[in-house]
Amino acid sequence: ALAAKPDGLILCGSDALENKAALLLFANKEVPVVGWHAGVRPGPIDGTPVAMNVTTDPLEVARLTAMAAVAQSNGRAGVVILTDSKYSIAMAKAKAMEDVIRACRECTLLEVRDVAISESGEKMPAITKELLQRYGKRWTHTLAINDIYF
Repeated sequence: ALAAKPDGLILCGSDALENKAALLLFANKEVPVVGWHAGVRPGPIDGTPVAMNVTTDPLEVARLTAMAAVAQSNGRAGVVILTDSKYSIAMAKAKAMEDVIRACRECTLLEVRDVAISESGEKMPAITKELLQRYGKRWTHTLAINDIYF
């Protein structure tokens, strides 16, 4: 992409900290870099050349997602959370969801499953089968840090 001499670069849905080395190549050529869901918070991303990250508050979205599962289940959700430990934002979102589920007295956090986003298309059919066998009817809701898992 750098060979195309771009006027700017938008990093979409990838962790800016994980991609810092590649982003610095653009910054060193004075190519402005912005992010779209590239970090935990909106604004500049410290330690990277991302001048502005456009995003929702991922922790608030994660909490609301978990609250919806609690409400939909009348406080009896059996939850599996899917995350990708490669990305700090994914882990923060999973933790926020986990906290909501654990705070629900009659809800059960069945499992937090680490599945690489890059391998989700390949792995999710087998993981789904395994989870069904392990948890059966206790498994009522799946929460994920990204809709790509579905």
